[in-house]
Amino acid sequence: MPGADEVVKNLDDWDQRLKAALYALAENAATSMEAYAKDPPYPIRPLRRDERDPVTGQRGTWVPHGKGPYKWRTGFGDARRGLFGSVQETQSAIVARISHTEQHGIYLELAHQGRYGVLRRSRDHVTPEFLSQVENLLWRVR
Repeated sequence: MPGADEVVKNLDDWDQRLKAALYALAENAATSMEAYAKDPPYPIRPLRRDERDPVTGQRGTWVPHGKGPYKWRTGFGDARRGLFGSVQETQSAIVARISHTEQHGIYLELAHQGRYGVLRRSRDHVTPEFLSQVENLLWRVR
């Protein structure tokens, strides 16, 4: 049938453009998660005396030594540098993820009621904007 080959070619081109746009959005989300995890707006340190944890609501007992509140203490520097965001494309999905490269990263995420964990918080911070961008993209191409 005349024109059918052109329709099929245009559908293939549309599919490739949509995949490329979704991959770019996923890369942006992975970069945003990495940036948020490396410099979070909340403290990544032991809670000071009578300070409340925003996640668990527990009060701290630690009395700081030295000057000023540090978001990342020296012991966490390797973990902070080891955070990275990446994108993986599989047969059926494009996955944006954030991970630790340090072995003690899983400890930081799960120990102490998750107080030092940044992966879940980073994902939760970026996800609403990412889903909104994907929804806008899909409404545009309809």
